[in-house]
Amino acid sequence: MGSEETAKTLDYIENFTLSRENLVKYFNELNSLRYLSEGLSFLYKQVKKVEATVTKRIDPKTCVFSYGNDPRMAGIPLGLIECGFHWYSVSVCNYALLIGWIRHTIDPNLPLPRNYVESLIPDVKAWRDKVAAHFSRASHDSRDNLAEQEVSVFPPIGFYDDAFYAAPMTLAIRKNGKKSTSESLRGWSLTKTHEQLQPRYWPTP
Repeated sequence: MGSEETAKTLDYIENFTLSRENLVKYFNELNSLRYLSEGLSFLYKQVKKVEATVTKRIDPKTCVFSYGNDPRMAGIPLGLIECGFHWYSVSVCNYALLIGWIRHTIDPNLPLPRNYVESLIPDVKAWRDKVAAHFSRASHDSRDNLAEQEVSVFPPIGFYDDAFYAAPMTLAIRKNGKKSTSESLRGWSLTKTHEQLQPRYWPTP
């Protein structure tokens, strides 16, 4: 934070701006937002670059869904991309949650931090809760059904059209007469999510 700053906008869509007084009050929170934004931008650029490489290998006239052992993914660092989705989902939820907390602390009439996050990135938040922050398979949370537990440790991403997506498939299981599905985990793209959030948090100068 530069000493010359007199105000700082945290949410450009909702025009939420901190006064100079609040810049001092929330100094540590703003520093956390700074390093998170740098990390999120880094992950976005890396995944975007790999997506461009994969897209060049695919006939542009063909709609492609790739999952698992696809020869077109030869040489692609899928492990890093998969981890990138874990890192991104945890970090972007923390980023939005912290802004939501600052907003609600200043004005209690604004949505609770959790509600703010879920209003912006519900699919990322759900995947973060059941996969990235902790695998449902290993967390023994009674709120997670059998299908959610199973799919949490499946290969986490697939490639569709021009981008990687987390939760690329829905699993349905019937066991002991009880049916469950992983439909609560809906597909989301790291790069498209970041591009959706850019006008709100990181608009082009």
